[in-house]
Amino acid sequence: MNAFAEFSTVAPQNATSANYGIKWLSISMLSIIFVFSPINANTTELESTTVCGITMNSDNELKAMNRALGLIAFSVELVEYKKPDGRIEFKPEQWLDETCNSPISCDVVVISGHFGGIFGHESLPVLLPLTTLERGSCSNKCAGMFQNVKEVYLLGCQSLATDDGQGQSLSLDNPFARFQSSNLDRMRRLFPNAGWIYGYTATGLLGPAFETIFYQSILKQRRHFASLKDQNLIGLLKPSPYKARQLAFTFGANFSDQTRNDRERFCRASYQDSSIDKYRAYLELLLQTNGHEYLYSLLESINKNDNDVIFLLKASSESFLIIRQKLLLWSQSGTPIAIRMMANQLSQHLNIINQSTLNIRQIEALKDVEIMQGNIYEKANAVCFAGEVIPQLSAIFKTGILNDDQSDLAMQMVACLHPKDPQWIKMLANISQLDRLDYRRNLAKQILIRTKISL
Repeated sequence: MNAFAEFSTVAPQNATSANYGIKWLSISMLSIIFVFSPINANTTELESTTVCGITMNSDNELKAMNRALGLIAFSVELVEYKKPDGRIEFKPEQWLDETCNSPISCDVVVISGHFGGIFGHESLPVLLPLTTLERGSCSNKCAGMFQNVKEVYLLGCQSLATDDGQGQSLSLDNPFARFQSSNLDRMRRLFPNAGWIYGYTATGLLGPAFETIFYQSILKQRRHFASLKDQNLIGLLKPSPYKARQLAFTFGANFSDQTRNDRERFCRASYQDSSIDKYRAYLELLLQTNGHEYLYSLLESINKNDNDVIFLLKASSESFLIIRQKLLLWSQSGTPIAIRMMANQLSQHLNIINQSTLNIRQIEALKDVEIMQGNIYEKANAVCFAGEVIPQLSAIFKTGILNDDQSDLAMQMVACLHPKDPQWIKMLANISQLDRLDYRRNLAKQILIRTKISL
């Protein structure tokens, strides 16, 4: 079956004609039964479906689902950032720990918010990084919010994007998101046992505009939601064809053994204490076909724990020759420059090259940045890792309020260069006060806070 498609083209891709006919005959028969069998919470023997809301911005979608499902579902909002005294406060890591310690077990998860590697509010200082959710997904304590989930709605722009474009290159937690796993892959990793994961491949609809469409679609699927406790029925039901063309889906539970193994390695590498096993997991990921996607995370881990290079060297001994060949390949001319720089730095940590050779290679890569034909985001990613700003990047900025691309770029540069370049920090301070979008002003303030810069 095609793992990623627009709703208007839902169709099994790998089924034989006979299997296809049997499957859709079964679905047709079930549909007829469902149509003539009214749902009543008092007559059904199935336990109520639990819908969990993570509302970072509008709550229109969760309200629409509540109205459509009525008594067949129990809804709970997991995020509360409005305090009784009127304050607005949300600490994502603390929220995750508190939520995971609760007895809640979600069948359906609805996340609503502006998205760019972080789910957020358009005007309030409320941000939920994807890395926080990844930590929760990798923890057994959070199984009720991640591993047990059967259906997911990620109602934020590009939440299931496969092409890491400009909008995804900005991330408070990782300025190199452009060179890492796509949003689609990361979301599937978040909810590995979900039958269906819905989201946007591009710009999504705002909550008020989507509410009516969402309500009508969920209303048509009430029997499906009532059956979510029955695992035998889920595989026979297909998603309702939503009228919102941008909304797409993926099959979370359609993991191959290789994908599941990679997810296990990712969790061991990213969310364990420093140990040989942690770095062995990182190195196992590097050996995959798409191993370069894990370069940045590994280097960030090393930079945060200087002594961990010892563990890394011990962990790398088993497959050192293969890793050396990989790093040599990634550091060659023709590879995206940011990947070259990361491969060079890891080579230095592994004693494959010395500091002097690293400096020479980074200077050569920076010269290539100056003449490269790529867009400004590719150049930004390259110089971010080098820790230097080339004149071409500074020259694109003009006085006054910056345009959208310039604002995003300035925020990215501060996130990865601070505190080396006060010029970019000054630009970010202007964005936090003057930008035309509340959401971006708020995001700039959060970056300044994270980098411990006083306004």
